[in-house]
Amino acid sequence: MVSRRGFLRLGVAGTAAVAAGRALAAEAEAAKKVPIGLQLYSVRGIATQNPPKALAQTKAFGLTLVETAGTYNLPPEKLKELLAEHGLKPVSGHFPYDRWKAEPEKVLAEAKAIGLQYAGCAWITHKAPFSEAATRDAIAVFNKAGELGARQGIKVFYHAH
Repeated sequence: MVSRRGFLRLGVAGTAAVAAGRALAAEAEAAKKVPIGLQLYSVRGIATQNPPKALAQTKAFGLTLVETAGTYNLPPEKLKELLAEHGLKPVSGHFPYDRWKAEPEKVLAEAKAIGLQYAGCAWITHKAPFSEAATRDAIAVFNKAGELGARQGIKVFYHAH
């Protein structure tokens, strides 16, 4: 025979299990709505030689969102046009650290011309070991870039490796 205390324990455990199951189901449903894209750096071999072919292949994968990694020797406006022709939306892009440091305004103008919401950097050029001075320099570079980007509605990020 089950005691009242045992019965209450089973009731609480059952209620918790049902609630957890509902939470997991809601989480799985929300995951279906998360957009998936491709970092075009993944197809850089093809993109460097034949950008339209790389973009057609990306679209054939069933993807619609992309992150750029350079412009594949195309003017930014031409890249944006090619992306649109292939039904691809550029969301973010990577730009070399040395450009962020020397010409952040030009980097952001390029990002804006491509139609990016996010513009980032994937590597900080430095001499080994990465020193405190190099760190402080990078902080200044990215703070300036972030301020300039904010004025244009572009979020600046660092893609840590």
